[in-house]
Amino acid sequence: LSLQEKAANTQAKIEALTIELDNLIVDDQRDALLYASPPMFSSGYFSQFSSELSYAAQKSLNEISWPGSRFFARQGWIVLLQAFLTLFVCTAVFRNRRVLNESERWRFLASRPLSAGIFLGAITTVWFYYFGGAGASAIWILLINTVAGLSFARLSGALVEASWKRKFVYMLMFVFIITELLNVLGLPLPLFRLYTVLAALAFLLLCIRWAGESIRQKDSGFYTWSLRLGALIFVAIIIAELWGKAALAQYIFLSLIDSIATALVFMLLLYMINGVLEWAFRSSPLRRTTVLYKDPDAIIRRVARFLDVAVCGLVLLPSILMIWGVYNSLEAATKGLLALGVNLGSHRISVGFLITSAGILYGSFLVSWIIQKLLIDEVLARRRVETGVRVSIAKLVHYVLIFVGFVLALLALGFEFTKLTIMLSALGVGIGFGL
Repeated sequence: LSLQEKAANTQAKIEALTIELDNLIVDDQRDALLYASPPMFSSGYFSQFSSELSYAAQKSLNEISWPGSRFFARQGWIVLLQAFLTLFVCTAVFRNRRVLNESERWRFLASRPLSAGIFLGAITTVWFYYFGGAGASAIWILLINTVAGLSFARLSGALVEASWKRKFVYMLMFVFIITELLNVLGLPLPLFRLYTVLAALAFLLLCIRWAGESIRQKDSGFYTWSLRLGALIFVAIIIAELWGKAALAQYIFLSLIDSIATALVFMLLLYMINGVLEWAFRSSPLRRTTVLYKDPDAIIRRVARFLDVAVCGLVLLPSILMIWGVYNSLEAATKGLLALGVNLGSHRISVGFLITSAGILYGSFLVSWIIQKLLIDEVLARRRVETGVRVSIAKLVHYVLIFVGFVLALLALGFEFTKLTIMLSALGVGIGFGL
Protein backbone atom coordinates (compact mmCIF):
# COMPACT_ATOMS: atom_id res chain seq x y z
CA LEU A 1 0.00 0.00 0.00
CA SER A 2 2.87 2.36 0.79
CA LEU A 3 4.48 1.58 -2.57
CA GLN A 4 1.19 2.18 -4.39
CA GLU A 5 0.78 5.52 -2.62
CA LYS A 6 4.28 6.61 -3.67
CA ALA A 7 3.58 5.50 -7.25
CA ALA A 8 0.31 7.47 -7.29
CA ASN A 9 2.07 10.61 -6.01
CA THR A 10 4.83 10.20 -8.58
CA GLN A 11 2.29 9.74 -11.36
CA ALA A 12 0.44 12.87 -10.23
CA LYS A 13 3.69 14.86 -10.32
CA ILE A 14 4.47 13.52 -13.81
CA GLU A 15 1.04 14.53 -15.06
CA ALA A 16 1.38 17.99 -13.54
CA LEU A 17 4.81 18.46 -15.13
CA THR A 18 3.47 17.23 -18.47
CA ILE A 19 0.64 19.77 -18.38
CA GLU A 20 3.09 22.52 -17.43
CA LEU A 21 5.44 21.52 -20.27
CA ASP A 22 2.59 21.51 -22.78
CA ASN A 23 1.55 24.98 -21.65
CA LEU A 24 5.12 26.23 -22.03
CA ILE A 25 5.29 24.77 -25.55
CA VAL A 26 1.99 26.42 -26.51
CA ASP A 27 3.16 29.76 -25.09
CA ASP A 28 6.45 29.47 -26.95
CA GLN A 29 4.66 28.70 -30.23
CA ARG A 30 2.30 31.65 -29.71
CA ASP A 31 5.22 33.97 -28.96
CA ALA A 32 7.00 32.71 -32.09
CA LEU A 33 3.95 33.41 -34.25
CA LEU A 34 3.48 36.87 -32.81
CA TYR A 35 7.20 37.71 -32.85
CA ALA A 36 7.66 41.05 -34.59
CA SER A 37 10.09 41.06 -37.51
CA PRO A 38 11.16 44.36 -39.07
CA PRO A 39 8.38 45.79 -41.27
CA MET A 40 9.14 45.39 -44.95
CA PHE A 41 9.09 49.18 -45.55
CA SER A 42 11.72 49.89 -42.92
CA SER A 43 15.45 50.32 -42.80
CA GLY A 44 15.73 47.29 -40.53
CA TYR A 45 14.37 45.04 -43.26
CA PHE A 46 16.50 46.48 -46.07
CA SER A 47 19.60 46.28 -43.89
CA GLN A 48 19.27 42.49 -43.95
CA PHE A 49 20.20 42.48 -47.67
CA SER A 50 23.93 42.48 -47.11
CA SER A 51 26.88 40.24 -47.84
CA GLU A 52 25.79 37.98 -44.97
CA LEU A 53 22.64 37.13 -46.92
CA SER A 54 24.57 35.43 -49.72
CA TYR A 55 26.73 33.66 -47.14
CA ALA A 56 23.62 32.31 -45.38
CA ALA A 57 22.17 31.16 -48.72
CA GLN A 58 25.40 29.38 -49.63
CA LYS A 59 25.52 27.73 -46.21
CA SER A 60 21.97 26.45 -46.60
CA LEU A 61 22.82 24.95 -50.00
CA ASN A 62 25.83 23.17 -48.54
CA GLU A 63 23.72 21.67 -45.74
CA ILE A 64 21.23 20.00 -48.11
CA SER A 65 21.10 16.25 -47.46
CA TRP A 66 21.19 14.40 -50.78
CA PRO A 67 20.04 10.77 -50.94
CA GLY A 68 23.03 8.48 -51.08
CA SER A 69 23.80 4.79 -51.27
CA ARG A 70 22.82 4.27 -47.63
CA PHE A 71 19.34 5.64 -48.28
CA PHE A 72 18.78 3.42 -51.32
CA ALA A 73 20.13 0.41 -49.42
CA ARG A 74 17.65 0.95 -46.57
CA GLN A 75 14.64 2.32 -48.45
CA GLY A 76 15.23 0.95 -51.92
CA TRP A 77 12.23 -1.35 -51.63
CA ILE A 78 9.94 1.71 -51.43
CA VAL A 79 11.48 3.13 -54.60
CA LEU A 80 11.06 -0.23 -56.36
CA LEU A 81 7.46 -0.47 -55.14
CA GLN A 82 6.72 2.99 -56.47
CA ALA A 83 8.28 2.15 -59.84
CA PHE A 84 6.34 -1.12 -60.03
CA LEU A 85 3.01 0.55 -59.17
CA THR A 86 3.64 3.32 -61.70
CA LEU A 87 4.46 0.85 -64.47
CA PHE A 88 1.53 -1.40 -63.56
CA VAL A 89 -1.02 1.43 -63.55
CA CYS A 90 0.32 2.94 -66.79
CA THR A 91 0.13 -0.44 -68.53
CA ALA A 92 -3.34 -1.23 -67.16
CA VAL A 93 -4.75 2.17 -68.16
CA PHE A 94 -3.17 2.04 -71.63
CA ARG A 95 -4.45 -1.45 -72.37
CA ASN A 96 -7.97 -0.71 -71.13
CA ARG A 97 -8.44 2.71 -72.70
CA ARG A 98 -11.54 1.64 -74.59
CA VAL A 99 -13.25 0.39 -71.42
CA LEU A 100 -12.21 3.48 -69.45
CA ASN A 101 -13.54 5.82 -72.15
CA GLU A 102 -16.98 4.28 -71.65
CA SER A 103 -16.97 5.23 -67.96
CA GLU A 104 -17.83 8.81 -67.08
CA ARG A 105 -15.65 8.81 -63.98
CA TRP A 106 -12.61 7.06 -65.48
CA ARG A 107 -12.51 8.74 -68.86
CA PHE A 108 -9.90 11.25 -67.71
CA LEU A 109 -7.51 8.38 -66.83
CA ALA A 110 -7.62 7.09 -70.40
CA SER A 111 -6.51 10.48 -71.71
CA ARG A 112 -3.59 10.70 -69.23
CA PRO A 113 -2.23 7.14 -68.71
CA LEU A 114 1.31 8.25 -67.81
CA SER A 115 0.12 10.90 -65.36
CA ALA A 116 -2.30 8.40 -63.79
CA GLY A 117 0.47 5.89 -63.19
CA ILE A 118 2.90 8.45 -61.79
CA PHE A 119 0.28 10.04 -59.52
CA LEU A 120 -1.04 6.77 -58.06
CA GLY A 121 2.46 5.36 -57.65
CA ALA A 122 3.69 8.49 -55.85
CA ILE A 123 0.60 9.03 -53.67
CA THR A 124 0.63 5.38 -52.57
CA THR A 125 4.26 5.30 -51.44
CA VAL A 126 4.68 8.85 -50.10
CA TRP A 127 2.90 7.78 -46.89
CA PHE A 128 5.87 5.51 -46.09
CA TYR A 129 8.15 8.55 -46.00
CA TYR A 130 5.83 10.79 -43.99
CA PHE A 131 4.37 8.31 -41.49
CA GLY A 132 6.32 5.08 -41.83
CA GLY A 133 9.60 6.24 -40.38
CA ALA A 134 11.38 5.74 -43.68
CA GLY A 135 13.76 8.63 -42.98
CA ALA A 136 13.90 10.03 -46.52
CA SER A 137 15.88 13.18 -47.16
CA ALA A 138 14.06 16.43 -47.77
CA ILE A 139 15.28 16.61 -51.37
CA TRP A 140 13.86 13.15 -52.11
CA ILE A 141 10.46 14.04 -50.66
CA LEU A 142 10.58 17.24 -52.73
CA LEU A 143 11.15 15.15 -55.85
CA ILE A 144 8.18 12.92 -55.05
CA ASN A 145 5.94 15.91 -54.27
CA THR A 146 6.98 17.57 -57.53
CA VAL A 147 6.20 14.49 -59.59
CA ALA A 148 2.90 13.90 -57.77
CA GLY A 149 1.89 17.57 -58.03
CA LEU A 150 2.57 17.81 -61.78
CA SER A 151 0.77 14.54 -62.52
CA PHE A 152 -2.16 15.65 -60.35
CA ALA A 153 -2.41 18.91 -62.29
CA ARG A 154 -2.40 16.97 -65.57
CA LEU A 155 -5.16 14.64 -64.39
CA SER A 156 -7.24 17.53 -63.07
CA GLY A 157 -6.84 19.34 -66.37
CA ALA A 158 -8.38 16.37 -68.17
CA LEU A 159 -11.19 16.05 -65.61
CA VAL A 160 -12.24 19.67 -64.99
CA GLU A 161 -14.10 21.50 -67.74
CA ALA A 162 -14.11 25.08 -66.43
CA SER A 163 -10.98 26.94 -67.51
CA TRP A 164 -10.61 28.92 -64.27
CA LYS A 165 -10.65 25.69 -62.23
CA ARG A 166 -7.84 24.22 -64.33
CA LYS A 167 -5.82 27.43 -63.93
CA PHE A 168 -6.46 27.36 -60.18
CA VAL A 169 -5.13 23.80 -59.88
CA TYR A 170 -2.03 24.54 -62.00
CA MET A 171 -1.31 27.73 -60.04
CA LEU A 172 -1.77 25.96 -56.74
CA MET A 173 0.55 23.10 -57.68
CA PHE A 174 3.13 25.55 -59.04
CA VAL A 175 3.19 27.58 -55.81
CA PHE A 176 3.17 24.39 -53.72
CA ILE A 177 6.23 22.99 -55.53
CA ILE A 178 8.11 26.32 -55.48
CA THR A 179 7.39 26.74 -51.76
CA GLU A 180 8.64 23.23 -50.99
CA LEU A 181 11.76 23.91 -53.07
CA LEU A 182 12.53 27.15 -51.23
CA ASN A 183 12.07 25.43 -47.88
CA VAL A 184 14.48 22.66 -48.88
CA LEU A 185 17.02 25.16 -50.17
CA GLY A 186 16.75 27.09 -46.91
CA LEU A 187 16.03 30.46 -48.51
CA PRO A 188 17.01 33.28 -46.10
CA LEU A 189 14.12 34.87 -44.25
CA PRO A 190 14.18 38.29 -45.97
CA LEU A 191 13.93 36.67 -49.40
CA PHE A 192 11.27 34.21 -48.26
CA ARG A 193 9.21 37.10 -46.89
CA LEU A 194 9.41 38.80 -50.27
CA TYR A 195 8.34 35.59 -52.00
CA THR A 196 5.42 35.20 -49.60
CA VAL A 197 4.14 38.68 -50.38
CA LEU A 198 4.47 38.21 -54.14
CA ALA A 199 2.78 34.78 -54.09
CA ALA A 200 -0.05 36.04 -51.86
CA LEU A 201 -0.53 39.09 -54.11
CA ALA A 202 -0.70 36.87 -57.21
CA PHE A 203 -3.27 34.61 -55.53
CA LEU A 204 -5.26 37.67 -54.39
CA LEU A 205 -5.59 39.05 -57.91
CA LEU A 206 -6.34 35.63 -59.40
CA CYS A 207 -8.98 34.82 -56.77
CA ILE A 208 -10.79 38.07 -57.55
CA ARG A 209 -10.62 37.31 -61.27
CA TRP A 210 -11.70 33.68 -60.88
CA ALA A 211 -14.61 34.70 -58.65
CA GLY A 212 -15.86 36.93 -61.46
CA GLU A 213 -15.48 34.10 -63.99
CA SER A 214 -17.37 31.78 -61.65
CA ILE A 215 -20.27 34.22 -61.50
CA ARG A 216 -20.32 34.64 -65.29
CA GLN A 217 -20.29 30.86 -65.81
CA LYS A 218 -23.12 30.50 -63.26
CA ASP A 219 -21.18 28.04 -61.12
CA SER A 220 -22.23 27.08 -57.63
CA GLY A 221 -22.11 29.87 -55.10
CA PHE A 222 -19.76 27.72 -53.02
CA TYR A 223 -16.89 28.39 -55.46
CA THR A 224 -17.55 32.12 -55.58
CA TRP A 225 -17.64 32.61 -51.83
CA SER A 226 -14.65 30.28 -51.33
CA LEU A 227 -12.58 32.37 -53.75
CA ARG A 228 -13.67 35.57 -52.01
CA LEU A 229 -12.75 34.10 -48.62
CA GLY A 230 -9.38 33.07 -50.05
CA ALA A 231 -8.83 36.63 -51.31
CA LEU A 232 -9.50 37.98 -47.80
CA ILE A 233 -7.03 35.52 -46.28
CA PHE A 234 -4.33 36.51 -48.76
CA VAL A 235 -4.99 40.17 -47.94
CA ALA A 236 -4.44 39.32 -44.26
CA ILE A 237 -1.20 37.50 -45.16
CA ILE A 238 0.13 40.51 -47.08
CA ILE A 239 -0.78 42.93 -44.29
CA ALA A 240 0.81 40.71 -41.63
CA GLU A 241 3.99 40.34 -43.68
CA LEU A 242 4.31 44.05 -44.40
CA TRP A 243 3.51 44.88 -40.76
CA GLY A 244 6.33 42.67 -39.51
CA LYS A 245 4.46 39.54 -38.36
CA ALA A 246 6.55 37.30 -40.60
CA ALA A 247 6.09 34.07 -38.63
CA LEU A 248 2.31 34.47 -38.49
CA ALA A 249 2.06 35.32 -42.19
CA GLN A 250 4.21 32.38 -43.25
CA TYR A 251 2.33 30.03 -40.94
CA ILE A 252 -1.02 30.99 -42.50
CA PHE A 253 0.37 30.95 -46.05
CA LEU A 254 2.10 27.58 -45.83
CA SER A 255 -0.75 25.93 -43.92
CA LEU A 256 -3.34 27.27 -46.38
CA ILE A 257 -1.46 26.08 -49.47
CA ASP A 258 -0.81 22.63 -47.98
CA SER A 259 -4.42 22.28 -46.79
CA ILE A 260 -5.94 23.16 -50.17
CA ALA A 261 -3.55 20.84 -52.01
CA THR A 262 -4.28 17.99 -49.60
CA ALA A 263 -8.05 18.51 -49.87
CA LEU A 264 -7.92 18.50 -53.69
CA VAL A 265 -5.89 15.27 -53.73
CA PHE A 266 -8.42 13.60 -51.42
CA MET A 267 -11.27 14.83 -53.61
CA LEU A 268 -9.67 13.22 -56.66
CA LEU A 269 -9.06 9.97 -54.79
CA LEU A 270 -12.68 9.89 -53.57
CA TYR A 271 -13.85 10.57 -57.12
CA MET A 272 -11.86 7.56 -58.32
CA ILE A 273 -13.14 5.40 -55.45
CA ASN A 274 -16.70 6.27 -56.42
CA GLY A 275 -15.79 5.14 -59.92
CA VAL A 276 -14.71 1.80 -58.47
CA LEU A 277 -18.10 1.52 -56.77
CA GLU A 278 -19.90 2.20 -60.02
CA TRP A 279 -17.86 -0.48 -61.77
CA ALA A 280 -18.50 -2.94 -58.93
CA PHE A 281 -22.27 -2.47 -59.02
CA ARG A 282 -22.69 -2.03 -62.78
CA SER A 283 -20.00 -3.96 -64.64
CA SER A 284 -18.62 -6.58 -62.24
CA PRO A 285 -20.24 -9.97 -61.50
CA LEU A 286 -21.82 -8.30 -58.45
CA ARG A 287 -24.33 -6.60 -60.78
CA ARG A 288 -26.09 -9.95 -61.24
CA THR A 289 -27.55 -9.58 -57.76
CA THR A 290 -31.19 -8.83 -58.41
CA VAL A 291 -31.62 -5.97 -55.98
CA LEU A 292 -28.51 -4.25 -57.35
CA TYR A 293 -29.49 -4.91 -60.94
CA LYS A 294 -32.87 -3.22 -60.52
CA ASP A 295 -31.75 -0.21 -58.49
CA PRO A 296 -27.95 0.26 -58.68
CA ASP A 297 -28.00 4.07 -58.44
CA ALA A 298 -29.47 4.09 -54.93
CA ILE A 299 -26.98 1.59 -53.50
CA ILE A 300 -24.05 3.34 -55.20
CA ARG A 301 -25.17 6.71 -53.86
CA ARG A 302 -25.60 5.46 -50.29
CA VAL A 303 -22.33 3.52 -50.13
CA ALA A 304 -20.44 6.42 -51.73
CA ARG A 305 -21.89 8.87 -49.20
CA PHE A 306 -20.81 6.61 -46.34
CA LEU A 307 -17.25 6.28 -47.73
CA ASP A 308 -16.95 10.03 -48.35
CA VAL A 309 -17.95 10.88 -44.80
CA ALA A 310 -15.67 8.20 -43.33
CA VAL A 311 -12.60 9.24 -45.34
CA CYS A 312 -13.12 12.97 -44.79
CA GLY A 313 -13.79 12.56 -41.07
CA LEU A 314 -11.12 9.98 -40.23
CA VAL A 315 -8.31 10.86 -42.66
CA LEU A 316 -8.74 14.27 -44.30
CA LEU A 317 -9.76 16.26 -41.20
CA PRO A 318 -6.90 14.87 -39.02
CA SER A 319 -4.48 15.64 -41.88
CA ILE A 320 -5.69 19.25 -42.00
CA LEU A 321 -5.34 19.57 -38.22
CA MET A 322 -1.80 18.20 -38.44
CA ILE A 323 -0.92 20.67 -41.23
CA TRP A 324 -2.11 23.61 -39.13
CA GLY A 325 -0.03 22.41 -36.19
CA VAL A 326 -2.90 21.52 -33.88
CA TYR A 327 -1.32 18.07 -33.50
CA ASN A 328 2.21 16.89 -34.15
CA SER A 329 1.35 13.75 -36.14
CA LEU A 330 -1.49 12.15 -38.04
CA GLU A 331 -1.87 9.47 -35.35
CA ALA A 332 -2.10 12.08 -32.59
CA ALA A 333 -4.58 14.11 -34.66
CA THR A 334 -6.81 11.09 -35.22
CA LYS A 335 -6.74 10.08 -31.56
CA GLY A 336 -7.29 13.63 -30.38
CA LEU A 337 -10.22 14.15 -32.73
CA LEU A 338 -11.87 10.90 -31.72
CA ALA A 339 -11.34 11.68 -28.02
CA LEU A 340 -13.29 14.95 -28.17
CA GLY A 341 -16.64 14.80 -26.44
CA VAL A 342 -18.87 15.90 -23.60
CA ASN A 343 -19.66 14.49 -20.19
CA LEU A 344 -23.20 13.45 -19.32
CA GLY A 345 -23.03 12.79 -15.62
CA SER A 346 -20.51 10.03 -15.08
CA HIS A 347 -20.64 9.02 -18.74
CA ARG A 348 -18.53 10.59 -21.51
CA ILE A 349 -19.70 10.63 -25.10
CA SER A 350 -16.76 11.10 -27.46
CA VAL A 351 -16.56 11.69 -31.20
CA GLY A 352 -15.19 8.19 -31.69
CA PHE A 353 -18.23 6.66 -30.00
CA LEU A 354 -20.56 8.87 -32.03
CA ILE A 355 -18.86 7.88 -35.30
CA THR A 356 -19.09 4.20 -34.36
CA SER A 357 -22.76 4.53 -33.42
CA ALA A 358 -23.56 6.50 -36.57
CA GLY A 359 -21.81 3.87 -38.68
CA ILE A 360 -23.83 1.11 -37.01
CA LEU A 361 -27.10 2.96 -37.53
CA TYR A 362 -26.29 3.79 -41.15
CA GLY A 363 -25.27 0.19 -41.79
CA SER A 364 -28.51 -1.06 -40.27
CA PHE A 365 -30.52 1.27 -42.52
CA LEU A 366 -28.55 0.12 -45.57
CA VAL A 367 -28.98 -3.57 -44.74
CA SER A 368 -32.67 -2.98 -44.00
CA TRP A 369 -33.16 -1.28 -47.37
CA ILE A 370 -31.51 -4.17 -49.25
CA ILE A 371 -33.48 -6.83 -47.36
CA GLN A 372 -36.75 -4.97 -47.97
CA LYS A 373 -35.99 -4.92 -51.68
CA LEU A 374 -35.24 -8.63 -51.69
CA LEU A 375 -38.40 -9.49 -49.76
CA ILE A 376 -40.79 -7.34 -51.79
CA ASP A 377 -39.35 -7.89 -55.28
CA GLU A 378 -38.03 -11.45 -55.04
CA VAL A 379 -38.79 -13.75 -52.13
CA LEU A 380 -42.43 -12.83 -51.48
CA ALA A 381 -43.19 -11.96 -55.10
CA ARG A 382 -42.24 -15.47 -56.25
CA ARG A 383 -44.66 -16.92 -53.71
CA ARG A 384 -47.41 -14.63 -55.04
CA VAL A 385 -47.98 -12.86 -51.74
CA GLU A 386 -50.30 -9.86 -51.99
CA THR A 387 -48.69 -6.44 -52.24
CA GLY A 388 -50.07 -5.18 -48.92
CA VAL A 389 -48.83 -8.24 -47.06
CA ARG A 390 -45.39 -7.92 -48.69
CA VAL A 391 -45.09 -4.29 -47.65
CA SER A 392 -46.21 -5.09 -44.09
CA ILE A 393 -43.67 -7.91 -43.72
CA ALA A 394 -40.91 -5.73 -45.17
CA LYS A 395 -41.76 -2.90 -42.78
CA LEU A 396 -41.74 -5.28 -39.82
CA VAL A 397 -38.30 -6.55 -40.81
CA HIS A 398 -37.22 -2.93 -41.20
CA TYR A 399 -38.33 -2.08 -37.65
CA VAL A 400 -36.56 -5.13 -36.24
CA LEU A 401 -33.25 -4.32 -37.99
CA ILE A 402 -33.38 -0.65 -36.98
CA PHE A 403 -34.16 -1.71 -33.41
CA VAL A 404 -31.12 -4.00 -33.39
CA GLY A 405 -28.97 -1.25 -34.88
CA PHE A 406 -30.21 1.18 -32.25
CA VAL A 407 -29.34 -1.26 -29.47
CA LEU A 408 -25.86 -1.82 -30.86
CA ALA A 409 -25.34 1.92 -31.24
CA LEU A 410 -26.26 2.52 -27.59
CA LEU A 411 -23.96 -0.28 -26.51
CA ALA A 412 -21.19 1.29 -28.57
CA LEU A 413 -21.75 4.54 -26.69
CA GLY A 414 -21.22 2.61 -23.47
CA PHE A 415 -24.58 3.14 -21.81
CA GLU A 416 -25.31 1.08 -18.74
CA PHE A 417 -27.94 -1.63 -18.87
CA THR A 418 -30.53 0.30 -16.82
CA LYS A 419 -30.27 3.41 -18.99
CA LEU A 420 -30.36 1.20 -22.07
CA THR A 421 -33.55 -0.45 -20.85
CA ILE A 422 -35.28 2.90 -20.33
CA MET A 423 -34.30 4.11 -23.79
CA LEU A 424 -35.39 0.89 -25.44
CA SER A 425 -38.73 1.10 -23.65
CA ALA A 426 -39.23 4.64 -24.91
CA LEU A 427 -38.29 3.51 -28.42
CA GLY A 428 -40.77 0.63 -28.20
CA VAL A 429 -43.55 2.98 -27.14
CA GLY A 430 -42.72 5.30 -30.06
CA ILE A 431 -42.75 2.43 -32.56
CA GLY A 432 -46.03 1.20 -31.09
CA PHE A 433 -47.65 4.60 -31.60
CA GLY A 434 -46.17 4.71 -35.11
CA LEU A 435 -47.73 1.34 -35.96
